[in-house]
Amino acid sequence: HNLGLDRSAVQQFVGWATAAVHGDFGESLRFKRPVADMLATALPTTLAFAGLSFLVGIVLAFGLAVGAVMTGSRVVTALVDAVNVWSIALPTFCVGVVGILVLSVWLGWLPVLGGMLLPVLIIGIDSAGQMVKPLHEELREASTSAHVRTARAKGVSALRVALVHLLPAALPVALALSGLVLAGLVLGPASPLL
Repeated sequence: HNLGLDRSAVQQFVGWATAAVHGDFGESLRFKRPVADMLATALPTTLAFAGLSFLVGIVLAFGLAVGAVMTGSRVVTALVDAVNVWSIALPTFCVGVVGILVLSVWLGWLPVLGGMLLPVLIIGIDSAGQMVKPLHEELREASTSAHVRTARAKGVSALRVALVHLLPAALPVALALSGLVLAGLVLGPASPLL
């Protein structure tokens, strides 16, 4: 009776939602603490982790995609494919366990607990993998457009071509992908919003 389990599911939900709107998420049965306090404690670390991972992912995805298109290098294009396959084929938690085992336990380079470097890098690479292939394809398509060919023919530097002509063309794809990735980082991959 104390938990309200004698009420219907609809009554339980309405009661919880009403309290949640007022900032009362109830008390954790496991920890015997208010859930709102637990969220307030965890939120800054979660946001820092998500933000750093997102930053690593964005920098890596844009760097590889622009580098592959601007240089035409097979090595950089292979890196685009490798990062993309990493994010599709390798479960992140498995990579994390192997990373801890190798870098923390065997080599002793990183702390086993409490360090954010390894998780940020692993999640950042995974995030980059979700964005890099569509970005690369969009940039590659934009690089064949008339205004880019004209800019190159006029002798405009490769950096200027990338910044002024290619990146704006890929902006819609970049914003859509980065929004999905950021939402997944903050809310979790199993979120019903994704």
